Amino acid sequence: MAVLVLVGYFGWHAASGERGLGALHVLEQEIRQGDNDLADLQQERDALKRRVDLISGPEVDGDLLEEEVRRLLGWTRTNEIVILNGQ
Repeated sequence: MAVLVLVGYFGWHAASGERGLGALHVLEQEIRQGDNDLADLQQERDALKRRVDLISGPEVDGDLLEEEVRRLLGWTRTNEIVILNGQ
């Protein structure tokens, strides 16, 4: 009888305890979410790196440089229409 109680006690903790199978499922979900967040951040980093590569180095992309300067300083030409998108 005592063995059955011990097996039941340890079995319950293995299934639903703080470090049991339920907690393992929650941790796996957090890992998947973290992997998705990491992939999104890596894509954003790659896009920023491409933009930096275009305005630095031996050959500067004049159009991108002009776009950045105009955006930062708020300069526009008289014949331009400015559409603000909240960024």
